[in-house]
Amino acid sequence: FTKAQLADVLAAAEREAVSALDSGIRVESRVEVLGAALHQPLGNRSSAKQRYKTVDGRIEGVQVGMPRAGATTVNKWKGRRPEHKKVAGKMATVLQAIRADVERRLRNLPEGQLDRRRILRAAAGQQNVRTQSKTLPQTSFRASVAVDLSGSMGYHIQSGALYDSMMVLGDTFELLDIPYESRGFGSTDAQFKAMDEPSFDPGRAAALTEVNLGGTSLSRTAGLAVTALRGGEEANRLFVGLSDGQVEDQAQTAAVLKDARKRGVVTFGIFLGHGANKELMDELWGAGNWTAINSLDEMPKAVGQRLAALFNRLAQR
Repeated sequence: FTKAQLADVLAAAEREAVSALDSGIRVESRVEVLGAALHQPLGNRSSAKQRYKTVDGRIEGVQVGMPRAGATTVNKWKGRRPEHKKVAGKMATVLQAIRADVERRLRNLPEGQLDRRRILRAAAGQQNVRTQSKTLPQTSFRASVAVDLSGSMGYHIQSGALYDSMMVLGDTFELLDIPYESRGFGSTDAQFKAMDEPSFDPGRAAALTEVNLGGTSLSRTAGLAVTALRGGEEANRLFVGLSDGQVEDQAQTAAVLKDARKRGVVTFGIFLGHGANKELMDELWGAGNWTAINSLDEMPKAVGQRLAALFNRLAQR
């Protein structure tokens, strides 16, 4: 090789390396890839850096706590589990009957009537549409539930009311084969269950009776939840957020949730207590996409009613 030829070879190798690196970065920054990474089981981790895609397309990193309660706390609350499963069983039976009826109606649609959202996603070149390895029914769901762990929620946390509601919801999702995750928000962010975990770890669940995260900032947790939802193959994605007051980052959270709805994620807000500001709740969750409850034992029923409405809506598309 002459010096000139060697320089050309090195320059070509550098271009190929840069091209490969750019391609790898593009793949890693796709929301489907970011979302799939958020599905991984929590394992023994106490915290982890998680990434989500922002409304303007940036990749944002968040340090997320992954608390686990000790054996004493787990034993204190485990006696409630049979009642959780009993309530969940009743809810799941009703919802499964509704889902089965909707699936029968969908199977009887005229030949050639297609799901327009999937056509649009495929036309946009989304790989997870074109390379699905399994066929999922149009009533398939993936869910994320984020709960307020601010100081004002202290009584609900310590009394076990929040734990009870999340356990009933989790048991219901499991009976319906709905992959779900559980997150908490405040001044910092926490996760208690990941999508790829088949059931709620008792220690993680019991931590819902003792964790206090200070303030009420939802935008980071919402960003992670929406990214996790968009990383799944299910036809429908549901994000549920519970709070007993207005969030401190209203504008940022509203932007995240508005963008999520544009991308096919159903958002549903639950306000615990009295005095919900209708204008602000509509801005966050969308008009008609939220409800107010007086006590936490109403939360699973509220989510169940929304799921039933969503199932029925599928048959009307």
